[in-house]
Amino acid sequence: MDFVTLMTCCAVAEGCLAAALANSGSTEDRSGWRTWALSLGLRSGAFFLYVLPAFVPGWRLSETTQFAAVQLIFLSAAVSMRGTAEFLGIPLPRQRDFVPLVAMVVAYTFAFTVFDSPSWRIVLVSGGLAYGLGWSTQKIAARYGQGSARERWFVVGALSLWIGVLLARAANVLMLPTTATATAISVASLQPWFFIGYLMSVVTTVVGLIGLRGSEIMHRLELARTQAERRANTDELTGLMSRIAVLGHAERMFTALSASNDSMAVVMVDCDHFKTINDRHGHFFGDLALKKLGSTMRRVLPVETLAGRFGGEEFIVLLPPHLVASAAEVAEALRLAVRAIH
Repeated sequence: MDFVTLMTCCAVAEGCLAAALANSGSTEDRSGWRTWALSLGLRSGAFFLYVLPAFVPGWRLSETTQFAAVQLIFLSAAVSMRGTAEFLGIPLPRQRDFVPLVAMVVAYTFAFTVFDSPSWRIVLVSGGLAYGLGWSTQKIAARYGQGSARERWFVVGALSLWIGVLLARAANVLMLPTTATATAISVASLQPWFFIGYLMSVVTTVVGLIGLRGSEIMHRLELARTQAERRANTDELTGLMSRIAVLGHAERMFTALSASNDSMAVVMVDCDHFKTINDRHGHFFGDLALKKLGSTMRRVLPVETLAGRFGGEEFIVLLPPHLVASAAEVAEALRLAVRAIH
């Protein structure tokens, strides 16, 4: 397979992956998706610029086109760094993070214009892209709370493969004889083994990123479900169980104990003259009184009991079989504790 065909395949593949990544995820939650897609798209455009002279007869700007293509590749490395930061929800890369990349751009410009060294141009391009991917790899590996460990280390492995292929490409070029022509160096830098390894690493990275975001979304959904259940089962004001939750527990306890002929005890709590607090001092102080009552009940009642707000200033306490005999003592201890509230 010749150089032009390989470059064209790379351009088409990265362009398709960019389109797929840009349309992944929901419309509301695409942090990093489109930025990473832009990085892939920039490289796709760079590869097309590389082969443009082969498809346009008489093209006179091949050197200029090649230089522009390389700048797009360097830019794609910087964009991928930003996309990774957006994806992980971490601070964006700082200026010092881009210093090595800028240094490689400057060195490439000298290698292109002053020294005219095709081998070092390829080495610098590969190094620049490898640096951007290495920065992303380190951030993803260190972001322990992002997605599951399996998807995260899959992405790290794919990025490491990508970096390895780029470094192998640079080493392959450096080992060529110094008498090799620019054409020979270009062909050597994109042999079939590099093409296959490059595309494999790009595809696995994109698939890994989608899997990583998918696991994160599932984690968020599970967390949202847990929080919704907690809100539904907890009285927001007192911190005790809600009416629906405590009555549900009471029904289940009664059904289970009926089968075993065991008993349970139920203590009903009603705050006397609570309406007077609201009438004299307002509902704000009434809410404070309920909060204080809830914290007192949680502190005084045995751990095995279930307490919930039945409605308004009424509460219900469920005692398991082994506390039935001491139900009166539990109720009295609660009464005295509430009476002592100031």
